[in-house]
Amino acid sequence: MSSVGTALIAASASSATVGTIISATMSVPASRLAPGGCTRPPRPLSYVVQSGDSLILIAERLIVAGGDVDDFVDAIAALNGMTDAGLIEIGEVLQIPAQ
Repeated sequence: MSSVGTALIAASASSATVGTIISATMSVPASRLAPGGCTRPPRPLSYVVQSGDSLILIAERLIVAGGDVDDFVDAIAALNGMTDAGLIEIGEVLQIPAQ
C-alpha cells in the first residue's frame, strides 16, 4: 500500500471510537484479478504430490478459471524438467508456474 493510504488509515484509526467504521481503498494490479474482477488468492509456488494425483488433476485444481488445463499441464511439466508427464511420485515436490 502507498504511504498515503497508510497515513489515511492510521489517522482514521487514531481518532476512531468503538463502533466507528474505517474504510480504505487499495489498488490491486490487473495481474492479480481473476475473470469478473475478483482478486484471486496467491498461487502456491510448490505442490506436494498426494496419493491418486496426476498432473491433469493437479492442474485442474490449481488453474485459474478459464485457463487451458492442457497448457498448464505442459507448463508444470516443463518447469519441473519432466519428459514424461505421467510419471510423478507420492511426496514429490512440484514447482507450479505463475499464471
